Amino acid sequence: MSSVKAIIFGATGAVGRAAVLEAQSRGAQVTLAMRNTKKPIPGFTPELEKKLSFTRVQADLSDPKSVQRAVPESGATVGFSYILFEAEDGLLETHKAMKRAGITHAVLLSSFCVAENGGPKPSSEAAEILNVVHGKAELALAEGGLAYTAIHPAYFSSNIQMLEDWEEVKSGQLELAHPDAPFDYLAPEDVGALADARVAATPPSRELVISQCGTELLSQHAAWKVVSEVWVWISASRRPTAMSTARNSDPGAFQSV
Repeated sequence: MSSVKAIIFGATGAVGRAAVLEAQSRGAQVTLAMRNTKKPIPGFTPELEKKLSFTRVQADLSDPKSVQRAVPESGATVGFSYILFEAEDGLLETHKAMKRAGITHAVLLSSFCVAENGGPKPSSEAAEILNVVHGKAELALAEGGLAYTAIHPAYFSSNIQMLEDWEEVKSGQLELAHPDAPFDYLAPEDVGALADARVAATPPSRELVISQCGTELLSQHAAWKVVSEVWVWISASRRPTAMSTARNSDPGAFQSV
């Protein structure tokens, strides 16, 4: 079991929540860094947080001074964080503040696109926006002098929630620009569990990059077919009067163009 003290940023998100629980299960003492310490965390109750000895502290990754205050309050030597798209410096000043405050190992939720494009590059050399913002964060960690672990998940299954027109899914006629493009539909909870397994582990001497991809890839067509089939099943379960319609819907007829 770990005796690490960790500060976790982003606990209200699915990855952050999983990171918190995984670190705690491995014996880490966890502090939840939040912009608003009164904000509810989905799935967490005051009783659960008390039982697991979680404490909350106010901190905002975009505010280095708040981070430098929060870290000593938590006693943490390890921090889990994520990127901010609007951070022009890749959160360099925040990472420096972490180091000054006592963090010796940072675990960063980054992206597989960084490794896919040959590693982190300056903004002027990176062509893809996700590579730009995640690459800047990794370069900032290196410049800030922190030992760090960068987690590179390939694709989140929760990204399907960004679809705007769910009527197409219900009808089984969703149009896809690249139906055969393969993706790795990772559960955010699995990404968080990996991240905080690293929080509780021995830190790297300098940097460690872990790509999270596979073992099975699905084409967009195959993935959305699964979603369509589940939608039909849920609709049938919730509305008995619609059972005949649902049964006559053929998920196998799901099309993409």
